[in-house]
Amino acid sequence: MPGGPTVTPGTPNTKAKDVSPRVKIVVALYPFKAIESGDLSLEKNAEYEVIDDSQEHWWKVKDQHGTIGYIPSNYVKEKELLGLQKYDWYVGDMSRQRAESLLKQNDKEGCFVVRKSSTKGLYTLSLHTKVPQSHVKHYHIKQNARMEFYLSEKHCCETIPDLINYHRHNSGGLACRLKTSPCDRPVMKKCWSHGPEDRPGFRILKDQLAAVAQGLTD
Repeated sequence: MPGGPTVTPGTPNTKAKDVSPRVKIVVALYPFKAIESGDLSLEKNAEYEVIDDSQEHWWKVKDQHGTIGYIPSNYVKEKELLGLQKYDWYVGDMSRQRAESLLKQNDKEGCFVVRKSSTKGLYTLSLHTKVPQSHVKHYHIKQNARMEFYLSEKHCCETIPDLINYHRHNSGGLACRLKTSPCDRPVMKKCWSHGPEDRPGFRILKDQLAAVAQGLTD
């Protein structure tokens, strides 16, 4: 047998890799003014980091300034699930007829909305223009082989918000540039915050008071 030291196969490192916990970011759907000490005010469309969501109705979050407090959980939605809903120009399942009525009522050049298309999974841009006369045009937002969004194949963007932003500055084949969205667009139904009995610690305090009362009567 050839001489030389015996080669010992290396022992694999079985230590599990450290996996950083996923940070949950939520976006405020509605403004909320802190009512009690420990609450945190919410600013619409602002982002917050969730620290504790173990309570059903009240979550502990941190704002961009590092301030921590409790908020009503039904006033926010996880950023990853929010999609287009945070944009004023997105109107979801609004029908073609309703979009036309809303835009004509607003009667402003370049007023627009983005809505779900009648074709599942697609979106439509409805745009009010006064050239050559007041009317509403509808454009299907399409995707190319690279999954980029476009209204005109010469002008493609990675996301729909990027596409909207591009056409705010360039007509790029549209009847006119995008300018404003209707101020009276439908908004998601607001859910009122829950009562004090749902706040963290309330049940503990309630049980403590009950115990004291029981002790006084014994």
